Amino acid sequence: MSSYPIVSSISQLFTAWSGEPATLVLPLARTASNRQYFRLKGEEHQAIGCYGPDVKENRAFISFSQHFRSKGLAVPEIYKVDLEQKIY
Repeated sequence: MSSYPIVSSISQLFTAWSGEPATLVLPLARTASNRQYFRLKGEEHQAIGCYGPDVKENRAFISFSQHFRSKGLAVPEIYKVDLEQKIY
């Protein structure tokens, strides 16, 4: 799959969360999973974006992260989610 549509979608999600356009969208090195990670930066905000092709895995990760965070555990904060596009 070409990463351009993913970059465009993840940039839009960043803008929806931060209120500013991403001035940098940098793909990060891939690991053993099918997920693709991106470093996103704007003038005031920065985040890591993720594209995960497996919707069930995305839902599980998001659910676990939110649960663990609510218990005070050190897990990544998930700022914004678009499950239709498989990005967060």
